[in-house]
Amino acid sequence: MFLGTTPHIISQFVLRELRNLKPEVVRVPFSGNFIFETLAAQVPEVKRIICTDVSLYSSAIGWYLTDTHGQITISEEIKNDYPGMKIETPEDIAAMVIFLQDLSVHYSKPGITYYERMLAHAKANWPAYIEKIREKLRKCKAEFQGKKIDFRSQDANVMLREVEKGDVVLYDPPTIFHGYEKLYKWLHQNVGWSAPYYSDIVEETRWDHFKMFDERGAVCYYRNNNPCAMPEGWPLVYRYKHTEKSEYCIYTNNRNVKPWVGKREKLRTKDPGLKLLGVGDEITAESKVQVVQVKNQYANHYRVLWVKKADMVDIGKAWLVLIDGKMTGVLMISSGQQFSNEFAMLVSDPATPTSRYKRLSKLMLFLVSTQEMLNMVNDEFLWEHTGVTTSVTSEHPESMKYRGVFQLHKRTENKVPGGYKYTLIYHSQEILPTFKDGLKRWLDKFGNQVK
Repeated sequence: MFLGTTPHIISQFVLRELRNLKPEVVRVPFSGNFIFETLAAQVPEVKRIICTDVSLYSSAIGWYLTDTHGQITISEEIKNDYPGMKIETPEDIAAMVIFLQDLSVHYSKPGITYYERMLAHAKANWPAYIEKIREKLRKCKAEFQGKKIDFRSQDANVMLREVEKGDVVLYDPPTIFHGYEKLYKWLHQNVGWSAPYYSDIVEETRWDHFKMFDERGAVCYYRNNNPCAMPEGWPLVYRYKHTEKSEYCIYTNNRNVKPWVGKREKLRTKDPGLKLLGVGDEITAESKVQVVQVKNQYANHYRVLWVKKADMVDIGKAWLVLIDGKMTGVLMISSGQQFSNEFAMLVSDPATPTSRYKRLSKLMLFLVSTQEMLNMVNDEFLWEHTGVTTSVTSEHPESMKYRGVFQLHKRTENKVPGGYKYTLIYHSQEILPTFKDGLKRWLDKFGNQVK
């Protein structure tokens, strides 16, 4: 929910299992970012959620959710960098800890221009950052309305000794040896607190826990990255191959689970060897715009390089956008024929991050929203499209990228944690005649916004 996330595809499976079992008590021994707790809160039959973690990051969030208070101090460096930052209430502490953990990589890499610039911006605007985190915390807390959540900053072994018949244990231990020290090193150096003792969860410890769950009649779901040896009666019920060498796996002692198997298809890529639009390249009204259809593997090369957020799929047809002969962006488009509508589906539209322009991605939107582009799409798919639509996942109710160029058609709030909060459907707002018209509109509205 905050730092990283449990993959959405795992959250769906776990929520399905909780709804089937309808337990009164759910135990989460490794809270992390509280995804499993949020899932449990969606099941009406769950009365109590008991969770633990030994990191300051998770403890600060847990204190806030349970209205408890941990004692902390902050270093002189933090006091000087963020004068007036409050650490009085559980909300103050949680927001501060999340904020500082987000910045830890910037502090840890001095001398690198990008991180120094990001850190300077955070120092200058920290109250606004803190307020956004507070809003996120309040929304998280609202999801536990009517549920008793019991969080403890303690070793998972202590809580697990209390497990009883009928409890459901969502068991997802850290996968990096001494991971807490590595992940939170900078944070723990600058925020003092009474850290609890904890022991590493090694294979012998896990097997002792599994044996105890069986003996006491508790149901456990154990997540591991890649298949592993398990006790008898603990089948592999969930398997998702998300990379060439890594799988998400879930084992359980629940004998009534319908197995689930899946695989992410690998994108085929090939470098076309084009020169990218650079910082020294200026786009003017006289610039030559070329939109060239290519094999998908060439477009996927740039998508893999430029797109970090999306779960990419290889569907539709691909076009590369070149400005004055320089590689500028990608347009992946699928036909609306499969939905019997007149909107072409914009699957992917990244722009190169190497240019001087802040809003280069909006140029891709203006170009795709032209009759010249629709003519190419219609000829390719042999279907009459009169506009363009796209689906966006976001943490916000609107997308800054599409706002002002496309029109928001539909907003759906996603209920399953682990993914983005909203799914937004946008339609093209206006169809301009030619690529030149799209270029001119972009220059008039966004061409002066440079980095």
